[in-house]
Amino acid sequence: MADAATCPLDSAHPPKQESVDLFTALLPEIKKKLLSLKKHYEVHDPVTNTPLEGDSGIVSNLSPSDLKEVRVGRTPYGVHIFGKVVIDGEKKAFFVRMFVGKANGEKVEKFHCIFTGEPGQERKLFWPEEKEIEWFDE
Repeated sequence: MADAATCPLDSAHPPKQESVDLFTALLPEIKKKLLSLKKHYEVHDPVTNTPLEGDSGIVSNLSPSDLKEVRVGRTPYGVHIFGKVVIDGEKKAFFVRMFVGKANGEKVEKFHCIFTGEPGQERKLFWPEEKEIEWFDE
């Protein structure tokens, strides 16, 4: 499995069409996970949930144009894409990890996770828009 040591990420840049296409394909799964995490944080820590509080419309309104920045790492078996998704008008962002590669000659597109913080530190869904994309393993 890839990690920060074996799969260095390039510098942050606006997403190329391939990243936008992958994000678009995975967006329904990403939205589902956001709503699941929202429910989790409503029970365990309502403060972390601010941008979605009482408004799941924010999730339903997410679109490919909200993917503002990516960092990409390559391994022999595929491409790991870490993306910053900015919630319009909220000055907050969340981070997604996606993968595209091949298995048995077939294209594989996978949504890995949403960054919620490092183990042992504060957990939350949304971060200041200025936060930079870093490798995460959730």
